[in-house]
Amino acid sequence: MWHWLNSNASGIEAVTSIASVLTTVVLAFITFRYVVLTKTLAEAANAQLRGQIEASKARRRKLASHLNFLRKIIESLPDSTRWSQADSLMRSLTSWDDFDFADFQAMASEVSDAVSSNATLVESRMRWMADRVNEIKSAPPARGYEWAKFPRSEWYEAVRVVQQALGSISAEVDYNQ
Repeated sequence: MWHWLNSNASGIEAVTSIASVLTTVVLAFITFRYVVLTKTLAEAANAQLRGQIEASKARRRKLASHLNFLRKIIESLPDSTRWSQADSLMRSLTSWDDFDFADFQAMASEVSDAVSSNATLVESRMRWMADRVNEIKSAPPARGYEWAKFPRSEWYEAVRVVQQALGSISAEVDYNQ
């Protein structure tokens, strides 16, 4: 056997060289495919991340839009400086009964716990104020509303609390952008 190996050594060397070259080619092909697949996965992950970032920006813009809507409502409400016009102001108010507080709350909770807490506060006070406005609107204008029964101090406090909470939400949303 040793004799056969010695006499065919150059042939065996040629076969092993060819096998080594083929193995290298196969490994190079596998490595190339691996690189291509890894690049594809990385591009897909980057695209998904860009999509998530854009969706987050869209939710922040929507939250800002909700904040602007609620601020305009609060600015149109009667306060201590415009109380003499309370009846006409409340009767002409844009209703916020259909405002999607659940959506507002969901977007606020994405920012922080503090923003979520302020959004909950805004919702509870705005719903209370909406009930008062609806009471006034339901009273016939000819007869008028019994303003002596209106909870003025609670109203002023609710307006103040909502203004403060909206300001806090807005500041944190602006800070986090």
